[in-house]
Amino acid sequence: MATYIGTYEVKMDAKGRLRLPSALMKQIAETSRREYVMNRGFEGCISLFPIEEWKTVSEAVNSLSPFRKEDREFQRYFYRAATQLELDANDRLLVPKALQEFAGLKDDVIIHAYANSIEIWSAEKYNQMLDKEPEDFSDMADRVMSAALEKLKKN
Repeated sequence: MATYIGTYEVKMDAKGRLRLPSALMKQIAETSRREYVMNRGFEGCISLFPIEEWKTVSEAVNSLSPFRKEDREFQRYFYRAATQLELDANDRLLVPKALQEFAGLKDDVIIHAYANSIEIWSAEKYNQMLDKEPEDFSDMADRVMSAALEKLKKN
């Protein structure tokens, strides 16, 4: 799995197109730089997957049991807005209208990349999310990272 990093302020044009920052593009494998899948994310953002990353994620989703109701529902919800896209001649992605509306995207957009995720946020929603920083980030780090470190030790 890839590891991405960075927060980028970008503009979306009137037609709903945005350009991925060159610093982010350099982090994406060359074989995946032209093709992407865009989907509804969590907390009101859009998830962007370079095509090779999408194949890994969708393989995991496809491994769910078609005989379990919760698995079927998750698959339906997960795939409901997934859209395959290619960069245009000017290295822009056209954000589908339904996803623009879902995420409340207008002119000012934030692209937030971390771990194997690339999220696209309206600047307003992104700043609201940041304003909800936990009172004690140290306690959260202790809970979350202790479990993650134990898992790494076992592997």
